[in-house]
Amino acid sequence: MNIRIQSKIRYNGQEYSSPRDLPVEVRAAYDKALRNPAAVTTQRIVINGHEFAAESNLPSNETRLYDDVLALIQDNGAVTLPANRPPESWLTAGQTKLVVLLAGLLVLAALVILSR
Repeated sequence: MNIRIQSKIRYNGQEYSSPRDLPVEVRAAYDKALRNPAAVTTQRIVINGHEFAAESNLPSNETRLYDDVLALIQDNGAVTLPANRPPESWLTAGQTKLVVLLAGLLVLAALVILSR
């Protein structure tokens, strides 16, 4: 999986890559702008080569991936542990039934062969 988060902060013709890079006076303007982000921010979300204009346009699978990535990059890029979630099964319920059925058939075939 390749995760790449890019952010650019532009203020008075200058471009900064992180809030940590902002001079004091620019940081004050940045903090003020964050109180009303719709007025001054734009976002572009690209997941697996597909571009979305907003979070609300993401399909459910991409929304979950997007939320997981955001959970990892909280605190201006510092990696944090995601919330505990129950582990997902490798197989669906139907696949699990099929595996159990095939295992049962193999055991039955082995017993038939051994009984001869």
